[in-house]
This record gives sequence, structure tokens and C-alpha cells, in this order.
Amino acid sequence: MKSKPSIHNSDRGFTLLELIVASSLGLLIVAMALASTSSMRNLYLHDTTRVRLNEDLRGTMDVIGQNIRIAGEGFGSSFPAIMIVDNGDFDELILRRKILTDVLRVCIPIPSGSAIDVTFADNTLSPLPQGCAVTDNQSKFTAWEAYRESQPGNQTLAYLFDGDSEGEWFYHVMSNQGASALSISSGSGSWSHEYPVNAAAYVMEQWHFRVVDGTLQLTIDNQAEPFNVAFGISEFQIEATLQDGSTQTSLDEDDDWTQLRAISVNMTGEEQYRGKTIERSVLATFFPRNVLSN
Repeated sequence: MKSKPSIHNSDRGFTLLELIVASSLGLLIVAMALASTSSMRNLYLHDTTRVRLNEDLRGTMDVIGQNIRIAGEGFGSSFPAIMIVDNGDFDELILRRKILTDVLRVCIPIPSGSAIDVTFADNTLSPLPQGCAVTDNQSKFTAWEAYRESQPGNQTLAYLFDGDSEGEWFYHVMSNQGASALSISSGSGSWSHEYPVNAAAYVMEQWHFRVVDGTLQLTIDNQAEPFNVAFGISEFQIEATLQDGSTQTSLDEDDDWTQLRAISVNMTGEEQYRGKTIERSVLATFFPRNVLSN
């Protein structure tokens, strides 16, 4: 007679208690892995945001620094080629450089509100102001005409400055050449300011940096719509260091920009990540090299 086979414990499977314990341990391991992955992901994204913010600030600083270095090109100490407007946490920086070497000097005063031409040579004037003879200005006239004709629409954007504090942009749209007088016509309507004899007209480039509602904006010349350079700017401060070692937080028309030793720019940016504010600051100092030309 054959005996019945014995039933071993390995053939019985898991008990309910063993299944519950194993499942709990598995869920615990998965939860720990997910928590670790989520933490690492948040840390990575936080660090990525911080690095991106830092790179944006440094890239913006490179643009500002490049223009500080070339500011003042072609200008002397009498023209405000570099200006700093102190607005507390949000300063303004204005940088100018000459494009055309030749400068036209006003020989007949220009009244405010008028639309008269800019006359820079007139042999009929008595007495004849110094530098107002046609022979003194023929080469300048030729240079301005050649430049105007090389521009789109045969017009040149120029800047008229009274030699003190007032100036405005205008379009040189036509030149008038006679035997006894030389003048240029403006296509910009009436003049906003009055300009005395020896006020000067320049063909130049202007870069104006300022912060509006947390955005660092750049206005080139007289363009209507500025470029947005950087976002989330919470501080933009400019400081000028002079040759004598003193510092200034503003630089206006009465200050001699050729006495600059350096310009320092301190810029802070902010960005939000998961309800937290990430803040980075960049400080850089630049040398306006055209001070060496004066």
C-alpha cells in the first residue's frame, strides 16, 4: 500500500500577514525613491534657475560694459558723452559716441518753436562770426552730404546741442548749398529749444539704459520702442570714479567725463521658483578708454 506524499511548507505559498508586510515594505521603498527623486529634481531646477539668472545678468553686463568702453569716441570734454542719472535703486546710464567726425556749428541763432534751417556758413553776415565762412565749412558740408546719401531714405539722424544742457534729435533730409551760404533742412518739425551761435550739430549714437517696471530697457538714439534687455531687475546702480579717486553717483552736463577713471555697475536680478525668490547680484567695473584721447 502506497503512502500519501507529505506536504512541505514551501508548497503552501505566502500567508496573508507575509503579503501585507512585503507590500508595505515595497511601498515604503517606492515612496522613499520618489521622495528622493522629487527632492533631487527640485534641487536641480532651483540650481538651473539660479545659474540662468546669473548668466542673464552677466550677459547683460557684457553689453553695458562694451558700450561704456567705447563711449565718448570723437567727443571732447565740452560734450556730455557719458551721463549718470541717480534715481536711487534704479539709475539711468546714457552713453554717446560720435559717428561722423565733422561737426556743424550754428551761425544764425535758432528760435524755439521755429522750423528754420540750420545755417552753418553765411558770408553775408556782418560781422561774420568766426568759422562761419563758406570756405571754412565746405569740406564738412561735403562729408555730411556723402553720409546722408549713404543712409536709407537719403536722410541722417543728427543731434543738435546748445552747448549747455539742451539738445534734441532731428533728421537731416536736405542740404542747401549756395555761393554765399550753406545750410541743412530738418524733417522733424519745429525746434523744441533755442540754439545760439556756436551750438553744434552731431551725427552720433546714443545708448540709454534704464529700468522700467523691473525690466532693464535700452533705447538707441530716438527710437520709439526700447529693447528689453533683462527682466526681474530689482537694483541697477551706477557709480563714477574720477581720476582723483573721488566717487560720484551722478554725472550730468556740467561734469567733465574725460576725468573718469572707471564706471561701476551693480545689478541685482530676481526670479521666482515654487513661491521662493532667487536673487543674484553682479558687480563690474569698466574703463571708458576714450578718456585717453583727451
